[in-house]
Amino acid sequence: MSSKQISFDAGPGPPRPGNESFARGYLWSLGATSLPLVSAFLASLIIARWMGPAVVGLISLTQAVATVFLIIAKFGVEGAASRLASEYQVSAPWRIPRLVRLGASLRLIFTLPTAALAAFLAPQLSRLFGDPSLLPLFRLGGLLILAVSLSEYAGLVVLGLKRFRLLFGMRVAMLGLKIGLVLAASVLAMGAAAVMGAYIAASLVPGLAVLILLFMMRTGKKTGTDDEPILRRLVSLSVPLAISGASVTVYSLLDKIMLGYFS
Repeated sequence: MSSKQISFDAGPGPPRPGNESFARGYLWSLGATSLPLVSAFLASLIIARWMGPAVVGLISLTQAVATVFLIIAKFGVEGAASRLASEYQVSAPWRIPRLVRLGASLRLIFTLPTAALAAFLAPQLSRLFGDPSLLPLFRLGGLLILAVSLSEYAGLVVLGLKRFRLLFGMRVAMLGLKIGLVLAASVLAMGAAAVMGAYIAASLVPGLAVLILLFMMRTGKKTGTDDEPILRRLVSLSVPLAISGASVTVYSLLDKIMLGYFS
């Protein structure tokens, strides 16, 4: 690993240039939150303009089904890791690298099998919705699940660490990639599968870049042993978050899935 590591020290001392005020941090966070909505809106306009509303419907249905699988794939780990990152940054910053590694490992334990299952069930799902053109999209849905899962984990850990500028930069990169790749796929008439590939790349590339930065963190060292049960706390916080998130997700996507089934 390179010796140029990212410092996330949160110890006492005078304010540093990287520590934004509350108001400025709120504005960075607000901007980062709004960018995915803007990118989704612009991408839909581009697809509808060059590929037609039918492709918009196929992409939307694929994303809705993938989001249902994401309930299991995420398991609430990103919310739990974000809370613990915020806590440890103040009380015990030396625990943050271990938290990042354990959280990423726990995330992959749930995400990889779920993504594989989604791809495996693609033929059955396409028959369920009665549209053979959905088969390649549902297969790509497995990669979309992996990309979104890693991206959301990285983003929420960064949010917990209150690195709002980094989160904003990540979302800007996602927007630029999505719009650029979707526009290229639409103008060149590469089909709905290419659009799905654009969605996957737009989530995966910035998410992996930020995740690498998180793994490169350098924090203060604690002498002696540390018996903090980080993994146990991660699991205990993740379970209620997964349950509450599942109910909200299913409710919000039920209309899209039913519309796709009966259309």
